[in-house]
Amino acid sequence: MVLAILWRLGLVLLIAILMGSAWGFFLVRWEGRPVEVREGRIYAKPTGLLAQNADAYLGALESLFYFLEFGPYTHPWNNTKLRPDEVAHLNPNMMILSEGIPGETTQYPFTHIPLLGGWRRTVVFSPTDPTEPWFPIWKNPDGQEIKFAGMSRIPCWGPSQLRRGRGSALLGAVSAVHGRQLPVREVARRYIGDRTIYSRIPTR
Repeated sequence: MVLAILWRLGLVLLIAILMGSAWGFFLVRWEGRPVEVREGRIYAKPTGLLAQNADAYLGALESLFYFLEFGPYTHPWNNTKLRPDEVAHLNPNMMILSEGIPGETTQYPFTHIPLLGGWRRTVVFSPTDPTEPWFPIWKNPDGQEIKFAGMSRIPCWGPSQLRRGRGSALLGAVSAVHGRQLPVREVARRYIGDRTIYSRIPTR
């Protein structure tokens, strides 16, 4: 009975994610590339009202699979991939290292569903002097075989948390005001569902 309910909920979530991906594709095509890099700064356009409503809807639905924590805000319309040349100027000494976890699934969308075996471990981090809104950013460490880079276009005003997958990642921040890189510090490491003071921090 319980498995049947979880299966149906999982199917609903999968459909919602696929619909969200299609919606995100439409938004990206409609808005154009939302990130611009110039003179060593990364300028990102925050998400609009339609995207924010979609985040709220999917976040509420996905919280069922996040042990009733806030659902993730990682969706196609706010999670922007960056090219290697767009992150080449980032100073790794101003970022923190999130080590990869061997054996973690790489099967999408299960990576986004902790209740069904997805990524549960997270890193909570924040700028060392969080006096302005900022965007989380991530990239692969130098020399790592898995290459990736991206950022969330949802401004943060306090700590944020990102999930840990199979590959290691450097986590950082850029100002939502002037685009400059901000030094960050690690606040905590946790499991989704552990009911700590960090459970209310949305996952980017």
